[in-house]
Amino acid sequence: MNDIRRITLGKSDGFQYRTLDINDPEPGRYVNNNVTTTKYTRYNFMAKNLMEQFSRIANQYFLVISILASLPISPKDHISLFGTFIAVLAISAVKEAYEDIQRDKSDNETNTCLCEVVEPDGNLVKKMWRDVHVGEILHVQKDEQIPADLVVLSTTDIEHGLCYVDTCNIDGETNLKTMNAMEYFKKTSEIGKLAEITGRIECEAPNASLYTFTGSLNLKPGATSETDANASKLSIGVSNVLLRGCVLRQTKDLYGVAIFTGHDTKLMQNASAAPFKVSYLMKVMNRCLFIVFAFQAAMCFSNTLFALEWRDSSGKFVKYVNNPNADSNFNFAVGSEMDIGFVPESYLTFLIAYGNLIPISLYVALEMVKVFQVS
Repeated sequence: MNDIRRITLGKSDGFQYRTLDINDPEPGRYVNNNVTTTKYTRYNFMAKNLMEQFSRIANQYFLVISILASLPISPKDHISLFGTFIAVLAISAVKEAYEDIQRDKSDNETNTCLCEVVEPDGNLVKKMWRDVHVGEILHVQKDEQIPADLVVLSTTDIEHGLCYVDTCNIDGETNLKTMNAMEYFKKTSEIGKLAEITGRIECEAPNASLYTFTGSLNLKPGATSETDANASKLSIGVSNVLLRGCVLRQTKDLYGVAIFTGHDTKLMQNASAAPFKVSYLMKVMNRCLFIVFAFQAAMCFSNTLFALEWRDSSGKFVKYVNNPNADSNFNFAVGSEMDIGFVPESYLTFLIAYGNLIPISLYVALEMVKVFQVS
């Protein structure tokens, strides 16, 4: 492959750059224009969702209680605790899966939108957004979204080369921004002449900066019928670049060459991953949990001391506190070897008994409400 067609990525003057050829796209050299904002895949959903759910203090607590409930010292049925806990996790997982499916549907609607691309023979063909490649010249009409990051070549304003875009989807501002076509091409409005343009754009690598852009265009001799044989390097600034997600306003149409596509666009470079949602109510409940934990620990500790004192003074075993199969008339003296195991067993037994201080049913109700709210 010759040097003119080779796409490179390196450093020049202290910044990374990429090169691309106008009207000479090379699929596969850069990321395609397909975007995805989903949080999970079919392969990582189970593991990733469980990791996120167990980042909650309450779920960690219920897991410990459910495991302890399966021990012989438990005064509760571990099957019911495990069943309820699994139901809470399942309901939350279903809610997350539903939301991710909705994101996938929205992505598919965006990726299958149609746009017009200038073919080498000078014809306009319709393509889905996901099929747009770096280096292709796109035709955008009034009130249409920009499919990829474009360098504006020409607009219907032949005299001044201006166009107006709505950037609300990117920066939230409702006022229209004025952008400029490249001075050299602003009077080149015929599709045939645009299809004949040949040259190389050298620009900065994909980054998240919305308000800066550095690049240049080197035209080959004879790139257009209006190009002289000694065409010099043309500068490309931020005012010549339209970002994906902008909407063309008050301008009939424009032509621009795609420089960044898909996840390389500045819009996607600024997009953050879908977060694991935690409501304000859940945050308040998590703070309250620490107070409940402290109160529960104090109750379990004091009850363990009272149980130990009662056992040694009465000479009787306490049901659920120690082995019910042992001789109920045998009395352990304080400080005996059995006291070493009696105290932790008693503490854990009371911990399981007071486990309903944090009702798991409350979390079931919250998850059910969330499912109905998003449906």
